[in-house]
Amino acid sequence: MTLDEIPAAANRMRPRMLRKVYSRLLGPAALRELQVLPASVVRQVLDEVPLTRSEYARLRSEHKRAKGRLKDMIGRFGLSSESIEKQRPALFRDLEHLCGRCAASRRCSDAGKAGASAGECGSFCPNASTLRKLAGQVSS
Repeated sequence: MTLDEIPAAANRMRPRMLRKVYSRLLGPAALRELQVLPASVVRQVLDEVPLTRSEYARLRSEHKRAKGRLKDMIGRFGLSSESIEKQRPALFRDLEHLCGRCAASRRCSDAGKAGASAGECGSFCPNASTLRKLAGQVSS
């Protein structure tokens, strides 16, 4: 590729890159809010952001899996995801946000299947320190 060809290549990549950025920015809270809207409104929202309907569907699916992993991880620390969500909704959204963007999702799923302890999961889980503190507050 020559230097003259770089701007054209960058322009071709731009929509794909924008979709990637929007898919990362559209976190669990936003997805949860979109899920309760009528389909016509969701279509309008998706028309305004460079995100295809199939990408939106994939994000929803990933969100559901992340929520399952988070519930499992919270349980490993002896806590209840339902009580955290009810008593500290802002904190729960933060936990969801980190979990939904975690690079160790496969490792987390494998740890869940293997019955790993909270201590073992603490080496890769971005929510581990928060969950440890919450568990300490509950046991105190």
